Amino acid sequence: MNDLMWEINQLLKIDPYDFERLVAHLFEKMGYNTRSTQQSRDGGVDIEISIDNFGLSHRWLVQAKRYSGPVGVKEVREYGSLSYRENVDGVIIVTTSSFTGEGRKEGAKHNLKLIEGPLLTEMLNHYCPDEGESFHRKGRGVDVLETGEEVFGRHSATIEGNKIWLVLTKKHIYFEKITTALFSKKKELIRRIDASSIIGLKQDTNSLYIVIDEKNPEVLALSIREPKSFAENLELFRPSFLRGETLLKFG
Repeated sequence: MNDLMWEINQLLKIDPYDFERLVAHLFEKMGYNTRSTQQSRDGGVDIEISIDNFGLSHRWLVQAKRYSGPVGVKEVREYGSLSYRENVDGVIIVTTSSFTGEGRKEGAKHNLKLIEGPLLTEMLNHYCPDEGESFHRKGRGVDVLETGEEVFGRHSATIEGNKIWLVLTKKHIYFEKITTALFSKKKELIRRIDASSIIGLKQDTNSLYIVIDEKNPEVLALSIREPKSFAENLELFRPSFLRGETLLKFG
């Protein structure tokens, strides 16, 4: 295979928002009109696609899931209900991975169209071959902030009612706010936390509390989808100047 073609591993390195926009672009290339919305419960961008020919109109909702693991029946059922609530002709779920057996059965019940990773890359290579080559030339998916730091982890979170991305580099955690408009996106780093200032954390089912600054302690309360995963990443990315100390667990 030409190494400049779209591949699943390449797609997994794309920022989730960029992946959703890529899926919208794919449907545009296929001849659909597209519009990005903010309807999904997980804060992602649903894509509305439509086509009008000689007075005949069809409208679909597309959900883009940049996953490495399979999409299960619960999510398929949730998105399947959109076709009834939003009065559209159907729902398409696009994923970089696959669907579980139960997920496929649930999709068939609601006439959902399920696009798995292999089919997605085939569609991208057919309709968007130039974009694949351009993406490889930009560094094969390496995520780099405007500060020049390479990113190795992103986690969706909510703090004080505001949705943000927690962006991990080797020395910092950044709070990144993303503002979306029609087919556009603006990223803004609104806070930086030095790794050396993190002295403790507590996690429960959907929340994570981070304690920073030993002299003037501050507790950051975050609502996060996978607090355990984020806490584990904190331990992994702590730099060598912390001399291997373990984060204080409190509760």
